Amino acid sequence: MVTSFANANARRISLFALLLLIAGLLSACGGTENTAANDNNFVLPIYQGMNEIQALSNDTNFTSKILPTDKDFVERKVRVFTTTAGLGEVKTFYNQQLGTLGWTDRTSSVVGLNTISNNDGWIQAFEKPAGNNTGRSRGLMMFSPTFKNDLLQTYRDNGALPSGQNVLVVVDGLYTPGGTPSAPTATPKP
Repeated sequence: MVTSFANANARRISLFALLLLIAGLLSACGGTENTAANDNNFVLPIYQGMNEIQALSNDTNFTSKILPTDKDFVERKVRVFTTTAGLGEVKTFYNQQLGTLGWTDRTSSVVGLNTISNNDGWIQAFEKPAGNNTGRSRGLMMFSPTFKNDLLQTYRDNGALPSGQNVLVVVDGLYTPGGTPSAPTATPKP
């Protein structure tokens, strides 16, 4: 499935395929090997020039289609941003910032490829220990205006997403293998 993203003729991805990818991406995280910055700081750095679309972040119709349903993935949250900044600039920013904050890039081990296609966007997965055998997982999906997806197009058509701008969807949650109780310090901070 992932290799088909690179095919120029496969620029139209089904919502179901996208959800399977992100659900697997986030649920497969959960190792807690990184202890370099095990500080329980889960704040999402915001790239300068990003505009959060609160209405979409809080739209249950949108978020229910994005969030994984894995019972081991709890405290789930979606945030949606738009920007005119380049895809590569934003990707570099999050790689640097999240790495500095102690997040481990799990993209290659989970997805295999970290791009959707050459110019349509990218997907990345990060994980950070949260204590009590749990890990905070963060998936970032950024799409250009040329990326074709029925869900995104619906929100572009109704004006919720500005046309001509890149969209960043961030999915955060706590991975609790086998239903391990959440650590008291694992609650995400804004």
